[in-house]
Amino acid sequence: MITEAGARWPGRLRRIARTTLLHWQRQGLLAAAERLLTTEELLTTELVTNALRHGSGPEIDYRLHLTGTHVVTVVRDGSPESPVLRQASLDEEHGRGLFLVDSMADAWGVSPDGTAIWCALSYRDQPRAK
Repeated sequence: MITEAGARWPGRLRRIARTTLLHWQRQGLLAAAERLLTTEELLTTELVTNALRHGSGPEIDYRLHLTGTHVVTVVRDGSPESPVLRQASLDEEHGRGLFLVDSMADAWGVSPDGTAIWCALSYRDQPRAK
């Protein structure tokens, strides 16, 4: 169950992600791309919301970093239960988060201990590999 205070965190982290990407763009580390910004905001929202709903640890850790080709988002929720990709039915209100992550990210996965989920978005002009 997400508390009222917890419900504010996905929006805060979405703004932090956008600001971080814009900062990296100004430093010349990323090319300007609105698609990258909006996709990263959505991925951040989905992963953090899932952690708030399903995590069992005392806190959630959110990280955003660059590799040579990708923006990588990592959310650690302390839960050893790995998230499961599923297809929600049309009348279900929840259950589409990982489906969106799988559809939009170039890659995603779960840490070996199940406590963290990550996704990667390419910031190079290259076709997405799925």
